[in-house]
Amino acid sequence: MGEFFAALGPDWQLTAAQRARLGDAVTTALNAGWTPRALAAFTGTNTRGVRNPYAVLAARLSPAELPPPLTQRSPRPPWCGECDRATRMLGFDGDAPRPCPHCKPAAGVSRTVDQRLAGRVGTGAAVAVSATISQSGSQGPVGEAVISPG
Repeated sequence: MGEFFAALGPDWQLTAAQRARLGDAVTTALNAGWTPRALAAFTGTNTRGVRNPYAVLAARLSPAELPPPLTQRSPRPPWCGECDRATRMLGFDGDAPRPCPHCKPAAGVSRTVDQRLAGRVGTGAAVAVSATISQSGSQGPVGEAVISPG
């Protein structure tokens, strides 16, 4: 906890009693995964116009204001040997490159269907359902499907 207060720098003039009152919030943030320096950098930015450093830090350290700590990206899975090693794409040199399902499993195709009117299926009414497709982060309409009971 002392490292956090040291990393805040001289612009944050806090008494020993104020540091003690902030201790629980700092400890909670550190236990959640923040490093002392990262926490100080996030909560200690923009000291311009601060009249009550304790109140500002208490607000910035509150659970409502403090986001989860930034984590490092997970390492890439090992190369499968079937796709392009640099891009992890299959058919990279062809007309239809696509993410490798072994090396980029999260980049697979996911479909979401807007079924706001799905409750009408089975009542004899045709229901128009719009669909979007997401592949490698891009989204866009792919057409409409008409669902009829039957």
